[in-house]
Amino acid sequence: MRIAVIHGYLLSGTGSNIYVANLASSLANRGHEVFVFCQEPEPHRFGFVNDCFDFDVDNKRFFRIFSSTGPDGGRVRLFRPRIGQLLPTYVLDDYVGFKTREFHRLSQEKIAQYVNRTATAVKTVHSVFDFDVALAQHLIASPAVARRLSEEYGVPYHITIHGSALNYSAKQSTELTPLVIYGLNKAASIVVSSDFLGRQLNDYLVDIGHQEIATHVIYPGVEESIFKIGGHPHELIAELRHSLESRKTLGKSLGSKEALRVIVSTENRQLLAEELNSPPTYERRAPDSDLINVIDNINWETEQVVTFAGKYIVGKGLHALVLAAPNVICRSPNVRFLAIGFSDVREHFEALGAALDAGKGELVIEIVEELEKGLELQVGREFILDLMQKGTFEKYLQRAAEADLSKRFIFTGPLDHFELAKVFAVSDLFVAPSIFPEAFGMVAVEALATGIYPIVTEAFGMAEIAKNIRDRVGDFVPQHSKLIPDKNFIPVLSDYILRCLDSPDLKDMRFKTAAHKIAVELFNWDRVSVEYLKLFTRFQQPGRIGGLSI
Repeated sequence: MRIAVIHGYLLSGTGSNIYVANLASSLANRGHEVFVFCQEPEPHRFGFVNDCFDFDVDNKRFFRIFSSTGPDGGRVRLFRPRIGQLLPTYVLDDYVGFKTREFHRLSQEKIAQYVNRTATAVKTVHSVFDFDVALAQHLIASPAVARRLSEEYGVPYHITIHGSALNYSAKQSTELTPLVIYGLNKAASIVVSSDFLGRQLNDYLVDIGHQEIATHVIYPGVEESIFKIGGHPHELIAELRHSLESRKTLGKSLGSKEALRVIVSTENRQLLAEELNSPPTYERRAPDSDLINVIDNINWETEQVVTFAGKYIVGKGLHALVLAAPNVICRSPNVRFLAIGFSDVREHFEALGAALDAGKGELVIEIVEELEKGLELQVGREFILDLMQKGTFEKYLQRAAEADLSKRFIFTGPLDHFELAKVFAVSDLFVAPSIFPEAFGMVAVEALATGIYPIVTEAFGMAEIAKNIRDRVGDFVPQHSKLIPDKNFIPVLSDYILRCLDSPDLKDMRFKTAAHKIAVELFNWDRVSVEYLKLFTRFQQPGRIGGLSI
């Protein structure tokens, strides 16, 4: 089968990027030809990519950039449409070679230009390779491209919904509604990564005056060959160090971090505002330049390591974890937190940690207010207000200053999947304290596959992960209050972390083995590709999703 996957972004770094990479690889391993349309700048880094093509200026001709041999039968060909300098995104992000702007902030003209150029590229390739089916990623733009292909050539198309386009774009602007409905209207099937995301999508459709639609739940997979129970910490860290030493590009320097801490400690608002609002001068998608020294300074056998991995954004609850850390470290001084990820607003979270480290209460409040501006649920504000009402805010600040967060809460920058798996394997606990609707939370499953317990918010799509863990290995998990996004979120998070760190059962090899088994049995890419192929076979004609009209 010849399958066009219309994605538009990269093959690493975010959940949907990693999803596309693994799905394409898995489909090719089953003997299919996969045509991925994206903007990956370094396709040669991905062993499953057999060919890469670029286009001429009008996307009506394409030419090969590189080619490699692959397994018999299947093949992944990557195509990079010429879209100009602007790359529309759902969340503001940094992409090498492009200017980015969120869809809900773009004019209809700019969006149409992006869709038209991508559609031209896809149709150009189809005219040569004759696709059997198309799979559009995301709710916005790619489905419109797939519908164009379907209407002109009769190619059936399916859609994979990821949470970011729905929550950060479609819900933010009614001007995007016609584009959303246009893409959904003729889709053969709609795939979601969780029951929760399916309900979210239908709630959105009802809110904009349309009927509910049928969705198909296909849980994402985990890379079993990478995320596995680790060996000796010294060996795993040596492998991590070797990977970092081989990188050609590194990110934020120790000097930059120290400069921000100095600015915070002097409470110079003007300099701090400039630091927080200026574009970073370092490579955001590369690990920090001092990370090797950081990992060398951790005693992986005696210290307890709590790991966060995800975008440095408020929706992921990173600020809640920073605020929870002092209470954890106060009661368990040998704990270190590692925050793995990237974003354009990284410095806000580092400044929050620095303000806590320096005991600067007013600055802590200002940074939390800035981070949570516009949020319906402000867990940081609720936490601080509660401390103030109890008269314990100053005591909390003293505890925070004693926690030495500059050494105990470490921002690392992003890691690739190989590196991330090594960190998970030597960590004691993983935390995903999201406060904004998550479609699923695949990184928590990846942590589970390495044998460590993932603390997740028991809401949104993550509730389905929590239920699977509870149903299968609940006896190993210490009693705890349910972690849900409410005014008690941060105190509950602190207590939950401490209970897990104190639990001998979560260190037991029986738990680790069972955890890995859950991850690889319920969430594997071979199963994901099979489920998609069933849909492709079942729905072989262009469809019409009932109740949708423009």
